[in-house]
Amino acid sequence: MRPSARLSLEIAEAADAAGFDSLWVMDHFYQIRGVGKPQEPMLEGWTALGYMAAHSKKATLGLMVGGVHYREGPACGPRPQRRWTF
Repeated sequence: MRPSARLSLEIAEAADAAGFDSLWVMDHFYQIRGVGKPQEPMLEGWTALGYMAAHSKKATLGLMVGGVHYREGPACGPRPQRRWTF
């Protein structure tokens, strides 16, 4: 198991054990200053939430920052009835 996956698993289990109501992750494309070194991995937010959902029994999951500017529009929510225009 990769270190980031192991840590995500440990966080989800610890949050459940401590009685946390929710788990939130950020969704940045690159590692941000103050959190880690530039060469360290930055987990993709939606994938991290999916992994944590599989290992959390109680917590509501959330995405603090959604990087919609580097995603396809329909991947970020319900498929619109018309084309997205930006």
